[in-house]
Amino acid sequence: MTAPLGNASPTTRRRVLWASGVIALLLWIFLVHQDGEIKEGGGPGIVPFEVAGSADRTQEILGEWGGEGQDAATVSLLVDYPYLIAYGIFLGVACGAVSIRLARRGRERLARAGGLIGWGALGAAVFDAIEDGALLRMLDGHTDGWPTLALIAAIGKFTLFALAVIYILAGLFLSRGGLKAAEAA
Repeated sequence: MTAPLGNASPTTRRRVLWASGVIALLLWIFLVHQDGEIKEGGGPGIVPFEVAGSADRTQEILGEWGGEGQDAATVSLLVDYPYLIAYGIFLGVACGAVSIRLARRGRERLARAGGLIGWGALGAAVFDAIEDGALLRMLDGHTDGWPTLALIAAIGKFTLFALAVIYILAGLFLSRGGLKAAEAA
């Protein structure tokens, strides 16, 4: 399976990687700052809200945040939509680029996995969008079923995101001869 933009020219992949990477980084910096705004009232950040999993825990977090924390969380969730698009594209295309490097180094099995994992990175973004929708409903006071949906989507997002990052890092290490260099040492 070919990864996202796996058949595109190297120049196109490079441009997409740089653009999506820079956008994702800038939005991530904003989201980290925004998480501080959410916590300012003494409650937890956005991740505990993502994995609250129950109406009781959701209500507890909403109470700890108060109005200002909830407003900050809403801003965070709205900004997360362009962020998830940027990181999904970046990770998906990066998996494809690493897959090509691995194939050139004769690591065919690992290279083939890159396509699937690259599409999985885009799946992480889809799970993140579902999660954000559920969290916005929870912020609007709807706590029946939405915390469970948010938790399930968060697990899918974190799993696929982590898998893509691990593949990229391991693939870069292996495609640079990292194992051969480590074995020679």
